[in-house]
Amino acid sequence: MRKAFKQPFFLLGFFVLVGFVTASFVYWALYNDEIKQIQYLRDSSGTLIAAAPLAPFSEMPLGSNALGYSMLGAILVGAKYTILVTIVVAGLRMLVSIPIGMVLGTVFTKTKKICEWHV
Repeated sequence: MRKAFKQPFFLLGFFVLVGFVTASFVYWALYNDEIKQIQYLRDSSGTLIAAAPLAPFSEMPLGSNALGYSMLGAILVGAKYTILVTIVVAGLRMLVSIPIGMVLGTVFTKTKKICEWHV
């Protein structure tokens, strides 16, 4: 595992994932997962400037979707669920596959020979 943390591509991916999860929990703590919505932009006199979907600007750095919801907010709200579910699924796969592999590798020698023939 120590070798993995010396690889630049591993570190890049690791810090991107940790950054997204951290930013997602910070967003949850600050905004309670409420995504900002701006359907219409108006100037100080009330004149309509633009309608959703909005291009990126200071209040919405990635712009908005057709309903006016902030794309950055949507990404941050969904990031924690997507990444954490992926980690849980990978862990469950390991919990199931390691015992099966150990049984197949030690008990069933004929099956082991068949499996090695295909590799």
